[in-house]
Amino acid sequence: MTLFHPEESTLIHFLKTYQPTPPSASSDLEERIMTAIDDSETVLAELNQSHRTSKHYLRSLRIAIALTAGLLTAWIGYGVYRPNQLSLREQQQLEDFIVSNWDEVMTGMSETEWLEVQESWAE
Repeated sequence: MTLFHPEESTLIHFLKTYQPTPPSASSDLEERIMTAIDDSETVLAELNQSHRTSKHYLRSLRIAIALTAGLLTAWIGYGVYRPNQLSLREQQQLEDFIVSNWDEVMTGMSETEWLEVQESWAE
């Protein structure tokens, strides 16, 4: 048997002494309980159906957002990383630069070497 603290013993004695009598059960209590259970099952089924619908909706929404974000990222990325088109003048300048550099590499004399040679002859 469990030993209680003296204050707890007095509380237990008080509660046993002044314990109220429970109300008597009504005659249709069982029927009301069964009706409440049936109603709760119906409500639960409706909630489950709406939950499934909302889960499907949320999943579809997430997929749509992900696709939109991916397409937007691809579209912006394409615009950012796409090289700009050169004008005809810029293309010609680039071609001349490449040809002149190629010629310097193939002949073995760069402009600076050529200038040094001319200066040394002038002395």
